[in-house]
Amino acid sequence: MPFLTTFGRKRPSELLNSLCLLFSFMTSTALSQQSPEASRVSDRIVTLASNDMPEYSAVQRGSNCDSLGTCKTTSNSKACQATNHWSVTADAMFLHRQTPDSVIQAFNTANPSETLNADQFRLGIHSGFDLSATRRFKNEIGVELRYFGFDHWNSDASVATTPGDLLQINSAVPIFTLAGDSINAGYQSTLHNAEFSLFRPATEKISLLGGFRYLELDEQETANLINPAIPFDYSTDTRNRLSGFQLGTKLNLWNQGGIFSLGGVGKAGIYGNHAAQNSNINVGVSTLSTAGRGTSTAFVGELGIFGKCILTDRLALRGGYNTLWLTDVALASEQLTDSDFANGTGFSNSGDLFYHGATAGLEYSW
Repeated sequence: MPFLTTFGRKRPSELLNSLCLLFSFMTSTALSQQSPEASRVSDRIVTLASNDMPEYSAVQRGSNCDSLGTCKTTSNSKACQATNHWSVTADAMFLHRQTPDSVIQAFNTANPSETLNADQFRLGIHSGFDLSATRRFKNEIGVELRYFGFDHWNSDASVATTPGDLLQINSAVPIFTLAGDSINAGYQSTLHNAEFSLFRPATEKISLLGGFRYLELDEQETANLINPAIPFDYSTDTRNRLSGFQLGTKLNLWNQGGIFSLGGVGKAGIYGNHAAQNSNINVGVSTLSTAGRGTSTAFVGELGIFGKCILTDRLALRGGYNTLWLTDVALASEQLTDSDFANGTGFSNSGDLFYHGATAGLEYSW
């Protein structure tokens, strides 16, 4: 094929398209053995390959189309007439949740080096999924529904302690108890997000969007003493329910009319956050509790970049990198120091969180 024989003479952007086209050809050839329809797709890709690198207008916007795939002028309608209007995506996400800030939870008063600190919880990377459905209309308006979720990040921490020494539990009003062999602690965090967005092209490269986002962030921290003279355990649960409107943009960063394209997205919004916490300390046969709740203004910002390689006239391979930033949320690691177990009160909703990580998946269009 010409695009193979001239492989060594291509510029980097052409090489990327050639590699993607080769992968598409191999995929379609394999599919052609399964059904007549797939065979026709394979024939189309062979024809494209024989022309070296033509515009793949049936599935990929070319220079004749705007950022939603709509023709810029009536004279270009033929080049864009096969543009797909529905698309669904399914991506695996691998997000890293930042390590909690340094907050001392408990320490040995006789030997302060025996300390449990919130930054000992290394939550790291956890896998989740990101699903979306998009409809593009002839009036250039697009509608997108999106959901992503992570069941939980998990981390454990353990600090050896000297049995019988006096431990200070670092609540708003300190609580003291006798140490055992160690302090064992655990941390869990979950994140779920749903969005509805409308978008429309402002230029060939930029589409503006606006919509609604609902986000849930729940966390739990637990700690208990191993072999103490007096049984002791601590737990706290936090809940955040964020909802509000957001604005943003979709970017067509690179698209030469081939089967590979590069895009970006940015979103930001101010949200009402209905948050709450419940904490309990069990000492022997006694239980001390605190609870608090409040509504605050929170911020959510998201940035992402993604590439797409078309495999067939309906199926594309996707990959990218996402970041997510939350402010003014209730975090489990920050509740103990604000909890007054003598009065049963206490609440902190001033925490910030940052997530980042890779995504990979498929897009199907029709």
